Amino acid sequence: MLLTGDAGGGKSYTVDTIVLATDLLNLGHVATTAHLGIAAVIINGHTLCRLFTINSNKIDKLDNTDGYIQPLSNSSLEALRQTLNYEDLSLLVIDEISAVDPRFLPFISARLQQVYGNDEPFGGVSVLFVGDFRQLFPVGPNIPQAMVAYAQETQKDDPVQKKIQNILPDNADETVQLKKKVRRNIAKTVAEHSKYKKTKKQKVQKLLREKIKCPLVKRGCELFASSERHHLTTQHRADDPEHLEFILRLAEANNICLNDFKNYEPLTQKDVQHEDPEKNWSNAPYIVASNRERFNICYKKSLEYAKKHGVHLYRWRSKMDELSWDGKPEKPEDQQEAIDKDPTFWQWFVPGIHVYLNQNINVGLGMANGTR
Repeated sequence: MLLTGDAGGGKSYTVDTIVLATDLLNLGHVATTAHLGIAAVIINGHTLCRLFTINSNKIDKLDNTDGYIQPLSNSSLEALRQTLNYEDLSLLVIDEISAVDPRFLPFISARLQQVYGNDEPFGGVSVLFVGDFRQLFPVGPNIPQAMVAYAQETQKDDPVQKKIQNILPDNADETVQLKKKVRRNIAKTVAEHSKYKKTKKQKVQKLLREKIKCPLVKRGCELFASSERHHLTTQHRADDPEHLEFILRLAEANNICLNDFKNYEPLTQKDVQHEDPEKNWSNAPYIVASNRERFNICYKKSLEYAKKHGVHLYRWRSKMDELSWDGKPEKPEDQQEAIDKDPTFWQWFVPGIHVYLNQNINVGLGMANGTR
């Protein structure tokens, strides 16, 4: 089954209810997983790669083969069985499915087939995919783009094509148009921002078109196409009708204009310095359009914190791709001056300040990419 819905639509609540009801009614064990570490932490589950022993760094090597998946060793198989509580397993939940590489699904299916000793898809285990397909595509191969490409490659009278039409929003043709619209908007922004990034995006799209022909990608699409889609439409998080209508238009990649922002007030110095903690916006999340803005804001906030609490700010040079440096000065001395003044070239640390991890350290302990 595929459970979709916009942010605030109740996906997490539905999964929590299923887990609770399954436990109260003694219907078995529900295993919760996600591709990203932070998503796995939120649902108190495991990452797909760790749970099912998927080496994402080596998966590309299988693209030019017949897609044979090496079985687990006896010790790894027994560890998986214990982690899944396989004798009592009634449901496998895969959250944030839109971020999952389609090639992971054949691996998961093969692992469960080995666990239960059969050839049924996913070993005969019920699987619940959960996600929001209106989110921005992650970098690299992912199920939304793979399914659209696969739908284009599949003949209209193919039974797999009919299944795809049942799980993608409305139908495959409308989905393709929506994805094209999103791509056009993204491509326009990328072109205005940087020729380098535009070239990089074109390479990614070309790579995806090539990968759809690979056995693992096709098998992943076929497994996903067998799902029955249920879409949550009621918004439970936002209680402002005008704001809700605005964010839904953004989700559908519709055009927006200045008049759409008439109900939103800009932050002022008074908002940031308000004495009431609930009305003080100084530590509110920032939404930015580029990494440069993120670096500049983080640096200023870190500097303010260090000055306020009388502590040092430590900084060190970041690794940098020289090809991605737009507007790079020609003279070495000018380059060094630019590096010294630009927060983009540095990482920093301030004792006592709250930070977010940018890589997985130990997902089991909750130290995952995106964790505060």
